[in-house]
Amino acid sequence: MTEEKRKIDIDTNKQASRRGMLKKTAIGIPAIMTLAHRPAFGAICTISGFQSVNPSGVRRTPGPGCGGNSPGGWKNPDVGQGGSDGSRTEWISAGFYPNPRAGQTPADNAGTTFYSQFMRVPQLKFGVGSSTTTMHDVLLDSPGTLESHAVANLLNAGFVTGYRLIPADVIGLYQAAVDGSPTYTTVANGTVVNMIGLDLQKFFDQYH
Repeated sequence: MTEEKRKIDIDTNKQASRRGMLKKTAIGIPAIMTLAHRPAFGAICTISGFQSVNPSGVRRTPGPGCGGNSPGGWKNPDVGQGGSDGSRTEWISAGFYPNPRAGQTPADNAGTTFYSQFMRVPQLKFGVGSSTTTMHDVLLDSPGTLESHAVANLLNAGFVTGYRLIPADVIGLYQAAVDGSPTYTTVANGTVVNMIGLDLQKFFDQYH
């Protein structure tokens, strides 16, 4: 082998090695960016904590909820009067009324409407509600939706002592999300929330 050909072979091998390294780097970049922009899920009971990202890009380990009753717990208020999660007594203690029971004397109060609290007509699991759709209807008919989690958190904020969300911020966050607002400033402490980067349904969901 001539000296000139040996040099050409060495240069060719170097270029092939460099191309391989660049390909690996290019493949790695999207994966790292995806991880770095992935929300940190789990029981992180503040908005700023939920929006923060672990520097290594690894999700935090999910933990227990942040102390509230689940939408499923709130939807059956006639079970276990005054005892079980979401009982009618707890609804009233939180400042709201579930759907009235049939045949009660005296009659139950009318159910609190979703619109009266959130000032928005609810998007239900199978269609759109109306201004007369109650919060209880949302829990019964639309499990797993943003609206059902918003209702549960509003009830929790009124009922659970020391709850980490106040009613005004449950309402304000929901309104900002459905209106497509880029930011929301919390009433509790003036935190400016980036709504574009916030999965509100998952944030609400971790509270129960």
